[in-house]
Amino acid sequence: MNVLPALLTPAAVTALVLGLWRVSADLGWTGEFVIANGFFSHWQVWIALAIALQVAAVSLAAKISNGRA
Repeated sequence: MNVLPALLTPAAVTALVLGLWRVSADLGWTGEFVIANGFFSHWQVWIALAIALQVAAVSLAAKISNGRA
């Protein structure tokens, strides 16, 4: 097992949690989000990043397993 795909999934989960935190902060369900201004202050960025990281992890794991077969 390669280390990079194994690390991308937890990174994707972290990005998803930050995106959900931002959504809940916008709805007033939680306290303020850590990043108040800038590109990373938008929940859409975090959700898109989570999706991209997970797609990269799955794709990379598939390429690695196909190379070993």
